[in-house]
Amino acid sequence: MARKLLPVLFFLFMQLAVFAQQSGTPFITNFTTDTYKASKQNWAAVQDQRGILYFANNDGILEYDGVTWRLINIGAVRTLAIDSTERIYVGQSGDLGFFPNILYFLNPAT
Repeated sequence: MARKLLPVLFFLFMQLAVFAQQSGTPFITNFTTDTYKASKQNWAAVQDQRGILYFANNDGILEYDGVTWRLINIGAVRTLAIDSTERIYVGQSGDLGFFPNILYFLNPAT
């Protein structure tokens, strides 16, 4: 009985080892310009404390919450930085500024 069980256990153990090797593969999703409705060139990316991603794009600032893309159309943005107060600094060609509260610009009614 033990001789018959040993190959089965060995086979099951090897299957687990193979699955363990695959678990280290990163989850990557590629988005096309048709998905986020902006220019194909993105210059920078930052993430706020809530997990929202912001991208410096040739058409403005892209916001992605994991489901929905939004565009703040302010022209070509080349760089972004965010501080601990959620202020987003925006660098454009020959210009530098910030949004004190990015949520106001995305949803002014709230």
